[in-house]
Amino acid sequence: MAKIRCRKETETLFLDFFFKGARCREQTALTDSVANRKRLQKVLDKIEAEIEANTFDYAQTFPTSKMAKRFAVTPITVAVQSMTGDACAEPVRAGVGVLGSVTGGLSLPTFNDFADTWVAENDVAWRPSPDSPDHAATSSATDSALKVTFPAAQSMPPSDMKFFRG
Repeated sequence: MAKIRCRKETETLFLDFFFKGARCREQTALTDSVANRKRLQKVLDKIEAEIEANTFDYAQTFPTSKMAKRFAVTPITVAVQSMTGDACAEPVRAGVGVLGSVTGGLSLPTFNDFADTWVAENDVAWRPSPDSPDHAATSSATDSALKVTFPAAQSMPPSDMKFFRG
């Protein structure tokens, strides 16, 4: 339940509401009066309706707020929400995601590059199997099992892309 409250120290109004399980209090410069309370009630009703419809953008409504960063909508958040249908999915912090804009421009390895590195790092821990006297045979079998080929999206017609989408 959202409320309009008044700070005793300054006699100014502030909004008090919950968003994604967190209590949010946003200050205004409006003094406590009936007209200002009516004005803020309209704003608060709009905020509550947007929260209910899962369309509320905290940063757009309160651009100078410290809480805006906490509820920032990133490309990863939008993707997770569209895949899971969970509008309360937590935002992904910069530097942790898969998209270049979220990772700060870091390039992530492909799965095949990662598999090659992983096999090379774990090579010391493996013993040759009794069936193969040569460890290279084990390594090549592991390599062939880990290699994955993904079709290039640029060369695929849109009608075939529907198969890969959920």
